[in-house]
Amino acid sequence: MIKKSSTFISGFLAFGIYFILIGLLIFYFNTRDEEKSKRYVVKDEHRIQVALAAPKKVLTKPQSVKKKAQPKKKIKPKPKIKPKPKKIIKKKVIKEKIVKKLAKKKDENITKPKKSD
Repeated sequence: MIKKSSTFISGFLAFGIYFILIGLLIFYFNTRDEEKSKRYVVKDEHRIQVALAAPKKVLTKPQSVKKKAQPKKKIKPKPKIKPKPKKIIKKKVIKEKIVKKLAKKKDENITKPKKSD
């Protein structure tokens, strides 16, 4: 019982301190006065309007304005693409090798003398 009551009291104190700190922060930020700069201008809420589709302005074209003659664009001919020469791959010619057969030498043991009977 003693252990349970001490954990209950410490938990209750932790929650109490937590909620008091949050309450003090909210109270501070709700009641403080912000210092505004000298050149601060309050935005006019009536001037700012947002709509999904704004009415389009109809522009009347003056009739006395003449269109300037635009010079014709010169079409540059595309350069002809020259076909690339194909790479000629030379086939490797393998020359036949002539293998000379050597006469086998008789295997003689020089280090030990022969025994004679």
